[in-house]
Amino acid sequence: LQLTFWELEEISTSRILTKEEVDCDAHLVTSTSRRENGSYQVRLPFKKNTRELGDTRATALRRFYQLESRLSKNQQLQDQYCTFMKEYLDLCHMRLIDAEDQNVPSGKHYYLPHHCVMKEASTTTKLRVVFDASAKSTSGVSLNDQLMVGPALQQDLFSILTRWRLHIVKLCTDIQQMYTHIWIHSDDYNYQRIIWRNRRTEPIQHYKLITVTYGEASAPF
Repeated sequence: LQLTFWELEEISTSRILTKEEVDCDAHLVTSTSRRENGSYQVRLPFKKNTRELGDTRATALRRFYQLESRLSKNQQLQDQYCTFMKEYLDLCHMRLIDAEDQNVPSGKHYYLPHHCVMKEASTTTKLRVVFDASAKSTSGVSLNDQLMVGPALQQDLFSILTRWRLHIVKLCTDIQQMYTHIWIHSDDYNYQRIIWRNRRTEPIQHYKLITVTYGEASAPF
């Protein structure tokens, strides 16, 4: 009787998913695959029937020049930024755009402006480069406008803090490079282009990011 009472009186904590969340979840199931080395590969979850992307190269270039100006005033910050980008290259998280990519029409590629945030509490990398997938293209549409957002996978903060109080010993940790351990399908590389160079004396280089990228609406899912 007591069990029946609790089953009847318990308030349901489940939330009804939106159509977009259901579609995004289904997309993840059908598009996820394993690479030869065992790592996961996914497709970007594009919405259907959305306005096409316009050009974003000019905006990304303008914001990169602004970033260069900021970095030139702080040598330590510039060194950390360059180290971060070098690590991206060394780990094969980004690669130079090749000749074939030059023929991709504007609606089929997207340039991500980028900037840095500082995490003084971090014990590993205090500087993190953040990519802006919300930057509007010339059509008024951003990459994030075209991406589906899946349901939240984490519990709400209240539930986490309540459960936290049940234990005497608590452990906190951080998963290093969580997003970049998941690879993007090659058909979607051109939606993650960036502009970069280490020094102003060098020519501008165009790269494409080939892992899940922090700053995209779908990344947390």
